[in-house]
Amino acid sequence: MEYSWYCAPDRRVYNGALCSDMQREHDSIDKLKEMLSAKNGIWTYFPMEAVWSCSLKDFRGNMFYELSWETSLGDALVKAL
Repeated sequence: MEYSWYCAPDRRVYNGALCSDMQREHDSIDKLKEMLSAKNGIWTYFPMEAVWSCSLKDFRGNMFYELSWETSLGDALVKAL
């Protein structure tokens, strides 16, 4: 199965409300998050390195396998899935 996410070229926000293009991007990322959660995955942002990491957890909830290390959350989720 091919996974992808929508990256919005129009990145406007009006008084906290996302434009339709940004909302489409957020919806596509939320869908990928749901798919990774179903596979017992987690995602973490590391601000010092400015990267996202996606990992799988074992049955005890400990991280046991790192899947991706990317600068954008969408790319990290797609690579992990």
